[in-house]
Amino acid sequence: MGIEGFMNTAQSRLSLPELRRKTDRDLVILSGREIERCLKLVSRGAMADAEAAYHQARVLLRIARAPDAQRWEMEARLDQARAAIDRRRSTVRARAQSASC
Repeated sequence: MGIEGFMNTAQSRLSLPELRRKTDRDLVILSGREIERCLKLVSRGAMADAEAAYHQARVLLRIARAPDAQRWEMEARLDQARAAIDRRRSTVRARAQSASC
């Protein structure tokens, strides 16, 4: 291997951790956007789409190697989204049951 090949390999090795950090940041950002989208969909009553956005956010966050504090914050936001979905579904069920009585 010539010096050029060695330099390219060394540069690649140095840039891989940087690329992973950028990817992780982007995954956390995308997860946050999906959580916000989920909450908006819940408020509109689009429950199937809200569920899909929630699950997408979970997958993205699971893949990301986020710092603990950031992960905890995102997981708390995910919990809020899940609670919003569950509240909306219970409200819809309760209305359906009272309408059938």
